[in-house]
Amino acid sequence: MATREDDAGRGALLKKLALWTGLALCIAFAAWVAWGFLEFDHDIDNPREGGFSG
Repeated sequence: MATREDDAGRGALLKKLALWTGLALCIAFAAWVAWGFLEFDHDIDNPREGGFSG
């Protein structure tokens, strides 16, 4: 019986780890997209600084 309890605990731990990893990836992706929008906005405001070429 101890092995079944260990397997259930290990499965719950893996599921929790997968959920937290997915959450961290979503947050990182959202931050990357936000940074891209900020850079794009800067390039639109300052086209001669190398953002857009003529």
